[in-house]
Amino acid sequence: MSKSDSPDSSGAKKQKPYGHPENDLVTDYDYTNRPMPGPSTVEDLAGQPDPVLIRERNRQSGRQALFYAIGAIVTLLLGGFLLLLLSRMIGGPYCEAGEATWICTEFTRIAWPVFTSAYAALTLLGCAIIMVRKLNQHLRWWPWMAAFWFLLPMNMLWMTSVLPLAIMDGGGNLLF
Repeated sequence: MSKSDSPDSSGAKKQKPYGHPENDLVTDYDYTNRPMPGPSTVEDLAGQPDPVLIRERNRQSGRQALFYAIGAIVTLLLGGFLLLLLSRMIGGPYCEAGEATWICTEFTRIAWPVFTSAYAALTLLGCAIIMVRKLNQHLRWWPWMAAFWFLLPMNMLWMTSVLPLAIMDGGGNLLF
């Protein structure tokens, strides 16, 4: 069986869109991409992107999604830690009284969870926007969907862990 043919569920051979083997630059993963509109004129056919370029963009899309997901988590944790470190270095009434070690002021108690949670929400929204753009560009979008579903529970865990700091006082009582 040649590389351009693959059996479907009935066992019959399924012809890939680029019938000639040297033009077969599409993997089975790419069949989930939104299909490109077919050319209607010779000029449209000549203006179609190079299959090698499309294959490289599809590969880049997967790598970009992986780096985005990992980078979002690393920058959230690192940024949150640096903000806490800055709060500790500046100091404040809570740290001087011995009530806290990291969040030393009322502003920090409210701002740190809100800012870090907003960053987490923006990374998730950015991932969703990039995913839709990849889909509309007829590129490999499903790694971005995987990155989205990886970031979503992480964001939910982060927000449910840190946002209560903004609405509770030091004794665990709600402020409103």
